[in-house]
Amino acid sequence: MITLRNRRRTGAGWQASWATLLLCLVVMLGSGGFGSGGKGALASDLTLLRNQLASNLAKVDRSNQVELIEDRGALVIRLSAGLLYESGQVQLRPQALPVLDVIGTTLAATKQRMVVEGHSDSDPMLPNPTIPDNWALSGARANGVLRYLREFHGIDDARLATAGYADTHPVASNETPAGKARNRRVEIRVLAQGT
Repeated sequence: MITLRNRRRTGAGWQASWATLLLCLVVMLGSGGFGSGGKGALASDLTLLRNQLASNLAKVDRSNQVELIEDRGALVIRLSAGLLYESGQVQLRPQALPVLDVIGTTLAATKQRMVVEGHSDSDPMLPNPTIPDNWALSGARANGVLRYLREFHGIDDARLATAGYADTHPVASNETPAGKARNRRVEIRVLAQGT
């Protein structure tokens, strides 16, 4: 830590002290922050987590329906809705549980906050009194994954949040069946520590 003292200096000595102080400040800012690490360390933490998840998921079936993407200071765990849910439903499929267990066990050992995001395609929902539209569907699916992580893997509520985006954040065209399938998804956005 740099401590500034209120001492009167005159002449070249005063100028040299301030020049040294400014040089130290420039070096510290250029290195990415006042503490150890900085942005590089945050990115490194996410990369380590990504590699650990990839290794753990390789041991379970249907892991090919999971993508791991580093995006804007977060690790995104993208889960196909076809893995998690029957069409138009919000109850988790039994086939999804081994994948969610690997993810939950891995994330429970970390300290990062995360947002569970639900996404749909652009097709309107069939009439349903409990799930009237894609907004409700995407939110309910995100909540279902969050509840599973919380209840079965003990992830603290303070680290969890959900969001439902309906069809407003597509990752592919909704003009083709394959594109619609990619858009129907739940994403767990794991935030870098300190963000």
